Formats: sequence, C-alpha cells, structure tokens
Amino acid sequence: MTNEEMSTIDLRELFHAFYKNSILIIVVTVLFTLAMGLYTKYGIAEKYESKTLISLVSTNTETNQSSDQFRRSVELAKRYSVLSKSETVLKEVREDVQELHSTILSTKDIANSFTVVSVEETDILRITVTYTDKVIAKTIAQSVTEHSRDAYTAAYQYDNVFIIDNAEIINDPVSPKLTLNTLIGLVLGVMVSIGIVLLKEFSNRKIKTQKDIEEYLGISYFGAIPNDKKIKYQK
Repeated sequence: MTNEEMSTIDLRELFHAFYKNSILIIVVTVLFTLAMGLYTKYGIAEKYESKTLISLVSTNTETNQSSDQFRRSVELAKRYSVLSKSETVLKEVREDVQELHSTILSTKDIANSFTVVSVEETDILRITVTYTDKVIAKTIAQSVTEHSRDAYTAAYQYDNVFIIDNAEIINDPVSPKLTLNTLIGLVLGVMVSIGIVLLKEFSNRKIKTQKDIEEYLGISYFGAIPNDKKIKYQK
C-alpha cells in the first residue's frame, strides 16, 4: 500500500470520526459560543473613552533648530506622559473626581486609566481615558489635561501647552466587543470539540474492522462469526 493510499484512508477515517461525533462537535461549539457571549454581555463591565487633544509649542528657537521633528515629538510625548502621571497631578485629579462625583479613586487607578501619545509623530498629543463610567471618564480626561498643562508649563518655561479639543462624554462603550468575543468563543468551541473527538479516537484501541486485525495483529483475515442477537437457532 502506497503512502498516498494510506493518507487517503486515514483522511476518510478522520472525516468519518468527525461525522460520527458531529452532535458532540455542535453541542460543544454552541456551549462555548453561548458562554463567551453571555460572559461578555453580563460578566465584563463596559468601558468608555474620553479624549482630549493638546499642542506643545516651544518658544526656544535654538531647540527647534537643533532637534529633528520626530525625535522631539517622541521626547515631548514621553516627558509629558511622565509628568501627567506624577503624584502632584494625580492627587489634584483625584480631588476633582471626588468633589464632582463623590467617588474616591486611588492615584494608581487614575494613572492606569489614561495614556498620552503623540499624534502621527507630531508635537500634538492625545490624552485618552478609559473608564467604566462615561461621565467620570470625561472628568478624568479634562482634569488630567488641565492640571498636567499647568505642571508642564511650570516645569518647562520654554514650552506652551494649548488645549485643542476638550473632553466630551461618549455614549458608546469601547469594550467589551460582543461580536468579536462571540466569534472567539465559536472558534474555541470548534477547536475543543475537534480535540475531544481526536482524543477519543486515538485512545480507542479496540479492534473494530478487518483492517485493524491485519494491521495490529499481523495475521490474515479469513472470516467472522456474526454476533446478531436476533438470530434464533432452531432445534
């Protein structure tokens, strides 16, 4: 028997195993899909974003001439991000949130809720806040922007910070992604169910066919005695 023939037979047996266990595959896949969808819908808290846009303008002409735009933009974003997450700024933001919403947040929670990135490698920076409450997300974004601006201009006298876009309330949550997570559950269900079928087939060492007798026992097959309980022997 050639390798091609053996591969064809193995594929047939594999597809037969999948067909035989099709109900198992469907049930496991549906369960995983439903579980992931329900967990995403009811088990994961929705998160909202609020963003501000600021521009950093340096009045130091020597610095502008000696620094290339990309390197300077990266430097500005990094040092502004570090300064915006300083304890001084975070404590002021915490006080604003507590005063406006009667909500007490730790400075660590506030620091983890926002990022500062350069927009397309320019000296324009975007501050993005992600939080479970859309109103508080807006408050944090605006508060971080204003207090970090004051702290930055005080520390770097040659740089001015201008707020281009103020924070707004965005009603649509950014996470979790119900459709995406449901599709992930579907894929996981298919993979797990196929794995179960393969494990069942490979762990089943029973001799079931003529081929199994010849392959595993190395003896020739001559015939078989039928095992049919419906057969009635006549006296």
